[in-house]
Amino acid sequence: WMGALAGFGPASGGTFTSGGTEATLTALLAARGRAMPNAWEDGVGAVPPVVLALVIAVLVRQFVVVREDRRLLVTVAEQALRDPLTGLANRVLFLDRLGHAFALHQRDPRPVAIVSVDLDDFKLINDSLGHAAGDSLLARVGERLLGAVRAADTVARLGGDEFVILIED
Repeated sequence: WMGALAGFGPASGGTFTSGGTEATLTALLAARGRAMPNAWEDGVGAVPPVVLALVIAVLVRQFVVVREDRRLLVTVAEQALRDPLTGLANRVLFLDRLGHAFALHQRDPRPVAIVSVDLDDFKLINDSLGHAAGDSLLARVGERLLGAVRAADTVARLGGDEFVILIED
């Protein structure tokens, strides 16, 4: 296609002149029955550095966004299944694990036990010592319950001062 431009020289505005007549490169090539060449496809030119930098910047940004989205999804999923005060399983996770335990029990009769733990007169602690002391007590009870069971067992706080332990097999 370079032969088609013989005798033409670049002029301002991306046009070429020949004997004082201006025509755009596209119009010139169209008049000769040729299409505008794509330098990247024909291997004539290299990718301009600006375009390469933009592509890299977009890819890096996409990577950062996807990584942050995954981190947020993990955090939200964890918060949806855990008690925020104690870090124990909440009612939703407990009921899910209970359903799973019963399904296993129906297929293969395995023992399943549920232990309910309720703190007597917990309201008195909140009323007399304050909610910070009550929250601290709930967190410590949760830690002690976790320390007293196997890793495979589920300790959950259902709400208030109510805890349950699911013991399987």
